Amino acid sequence: PFTSSADFLDNPHPELAPNCIIMEIVGTSITLRLEGTDVVNRWGIDETGKNVQFSNEPKVVHSLLRNGESMHTQPCGLRSFMELGVRPNLTLLMEVVILPLAVEEKRPKRLVCHSAMLERGFFNDSSARWQRTHECHWIDIGDGTPTNKPSIPPATNINRNMKD
Repeated sequence: PFTSSADFLDNPHPELAPNCIIMEIVGTSITLRLEGTDVVNRWGIDETGKNVQFSNEPKVVHSLLRNGESMHTQPCGLRSFMELGVRPNLTLLMEVVILPLAVEEKRPKRLVCHSAMLERGFFNDSSARWQRTHECHWIDIGDGTPTNKPSIPPATNINRNMKD
C-alpha cells in the first residue's frame, strides 16, 4: 500500500521533508497542500493552499494532471530532471521525484514531490524566470509502470519569485 498523507505528515523525515511538496488533485486543478521550508526558501514564497500556476500555461498543468492520474492508476513514481532559470547568468539543475500518497476513499488524490538541487550553472541568457524538463521516467515501486511515456511539460516562464 501507499504511504498515506497522515503517515508522511505525522512522521516527517528531517532530511527529506524540507524539500517536499504535497499536491492535491481535484478535477483539473492542482492545489499545493504543503511546501517544505527549503522549497519555500528556494522560491521566495509560500504558496501552500494555492492552485499551481505556471505563467497561465495550461499545458504544464495538463501534463502534471496526466502524470498524476497515471501514478495513481498504475501505482508508480516519476523521476525528472529540470533546469530552472533563476536570474540572468544563473541556472539550477534539479532532480524531482514524485510518488502517489494513499488517501481515504472519496478524498482527492495526493502526490508527494521531492526536489533536490544537483548543480548551479552560469549559462542562463535570459532575464525571465523559466523551467524546462529534460528527462522524465516512470519509477517502478512494485506494481510495474504504465505503458505510455510520461507527459513532459513544455518549457515555460515561472511567476514565482525564486531565490538561489
